[in-house]
Amino acid sequence: MAMIAPEGVLVNTNQNYESIRKYLIDNSNLQSVISLPRGAFEPYNRAKADILFFTDCHYTSQVKHFWYFNVQNDGYTLDKRRERIEGGNDLEIVLSERDLEKQKEKYLLSIGVSRIGISSIKSNKYILSAGHYIESSSQNTPDSSFLRLNDLFEPSGSIRVGDEQDTPVMSITMVDGLIDQAEKFKKRIASKDISNYRKVALNDLVVGFPIDEGVLGFQTKYDFAAVSPAYKIWKLKRSDIDVRVLEMILRSDYMREVYRSKMQGAVDRRRSIPDDVFLEIQIPLPPKNVMKKIIEHHENLVKAKQLLVDKKNALKNTVESLWSTE
Repeated sequence: MAMIAPEGVLVNTNQNYESIRKYLIDNSNLQSVISLPRGAFEPYNRAKADILFFTDCHYTSQVKHFWYFNVQNDGYTLDKRRERIEGGNDLEIVLSERDLEKQKEKYLLSIGVSRIGISSIKSNKYILSAGHYIESSSQNTPDSSFLRLNDLFEPSGSIRVGDEQDTPVMSITMVDGLIDQAEKFKKRIASKDISNYRKVALNDLVVGFPIDEGVLGFQTKYDFAAVSPAYKIWKLKRSDIDVRVLEMILRSDYMREVYRSKMQGAVDRRRSIPDDVFLEIQIPLPPKNVMKKIIEHHENLVKAKQLLVDKKNALKNTVESLWSTE
């Protein structure tokens, strides 16, 4: 038996959802979970969903583990047009794999496949997302210490803009993190009265939604800026960590899977992580020499992107000049 379920069915800790998962696990053999990318059902629904495959339904479970396939590229664009993408894709790899038991774990992880023990999910509210379990196994990462977010952040953002109406307004983006609102929308869209907006200090972390799409970023431009009251703000408690490295870690694909496993709520675009759960998440903190290398790569990438923009503009100007008259 195969079934398609919204992501919330797999991870929501509400008692009703947990009871559904428990019944399915205890009364059949769960063979695999295929996690589809958000947008796989566009243009009808953008909600993230999963395919669950069971055998021996209505019988007491006999399996010790199941396979979790993390599909990020299903062969089509993840917008409303859903156009075919040339080349191979994750879904083809998933469907072509055989004899997973004989494959090495490192190889399986490289193609987005994880083996999850049934005993582990039974002791964790029957949550069926791999991110909930991969996090703990990552503690073997060499040369990195692991810290809970509670060791790095504390709540902030309680101060409102009030009468300081000239405070620059910033917005969260999925691609570029926290940027000036005018840069995102080509104009300011905030209301004239921003007195209720939150003040975000330099190096504060701003978290929007959905967090599992990387909607977060550090405020690194102003002494103070204004952000929507819907955003969550966290103050960094340590000054010895480069926020550029920290942002890359928090926005990484790996962390998005971790967020996804811990999100709660019924409405897909409004699902979030409770503060206490967020602060218990652990992340790797690389040593200073590794941080330095990461920053060097980051700076080179920024320069390369700017060079590409300059070349595009130069090409555009050259072509447009063909219509110019002396």
